[in-house]
Amino acid sequence: RALKTYGETDAVVISSQGESSVSEGYVYEAINGASNEQLPVVFVFQDNGYGISVPKEDQTANRKVAKNFEGFKNLRIIYCNGKDVFDSMNAMEEAVAWAMKEQKPVLVQANCVRIGSHS
Repeated sequence: RALKTYGETDAVVISSQGESSVSEGYVYEAINGASNEQLPVVFVFQDNGYGISVPKEDQTANRKVAKNFEGFKNLRIIYCNGKDVFDSMNAMEEAVAWAMKEQKPVLVQANCVRIGSHS
């Protein structure tokens, strides 16, 4: 919201989290708020199929977690192969450019693998 308040149109906010974060209400609240207020935020979901040790299908209704947000107004969704550096770079460049130009949020779902534990 600070970017809009101070008239900054050449910047975006980046939020990066794992796909299992959609099991938490605050993620929905953040994406809903950014969508409703048309804020230039790029939400990145790093989707490795697991939330610590729980398979994604045990946590969310959709195999592609970004699909949970398809009905949100003003929100663009981009899918990319997070294991491909060029596809990831292109998706992020597209997301940042669109968020800056349109002053609206973007969700990028990057399918990837996690090397090592994360807890």
